[in-house]
Amino acid sequence: MDSKEKTLEYIEFLIRKGTESANNKGEIVGWCTQAVQFVSNLLGEKSVYAEQFASLLAYSDNRATLLGVPILKSLKEDIQLGALNKIQALVAAEVFADFLEMSSHLLDSGYKDPAASLIGAVLENELRRIAKMNNVPTKNDATIDSLNQELTKAGVYNQIKKKQVDYWRAIRNNADHGKFDEYKIDDVKEMLRGVTQFLSEYLH
Repeated sequence: MDSKEKTLEYIEFLIRKGTESANNKGEIVGWCTQAVQFVSNLLGEKSVYAEQFASLLAYSDNRATLLGVPILKSLKEDIQLGALNKIQALVAAEVFADFLEMSSHLLDSGYKDPAASLIGAVLENELRRIAKMNNVPTKNDATIDSLNQELTKAGVYNQIKKKQVDYWRAIRNNADHGKFDEYKIDDVKEMLRGVTQFLSEYLH
């Protein structure tokens, strides 16, 4: 059973439990808390689904289940239709936007080397997500280089974009291997701008 099937199975469990708990106040509170935690872990606390569920914690009667069960059914439908990957990617984009902002603060303080390494880590992770969104198979140990090649081969982006990613990979590798004289702080600033633009274009 893959992760998608396990997720759907657990949602089915929550739907059944919510329906069965409709007339038991104690069970309703426990069910609602369990469902909020699950949806937040799955999609992030800022997702619409998680925020909708969090609002149900204010209820200790069957209003929580009357409103919550349909939300779970909608979530199940979105996953079955393949929308989950895009939802998770958008949530991830928000999370990694924080890392990119952290990189910007490092650059503002003159710390180009940790900033380059951090931006590169974000790029590698997000290339994996872009591959997943576009059904491009990758290996668990895939690097920026191999991901870049597979995404280009699959037509996700063109050779010009590939060369940009190659340039960012080189800066990241130099930072990770202590070759700090191979690039300047302006190169890292341009890398930050470029990676941010690149991810906004392909994570949608």
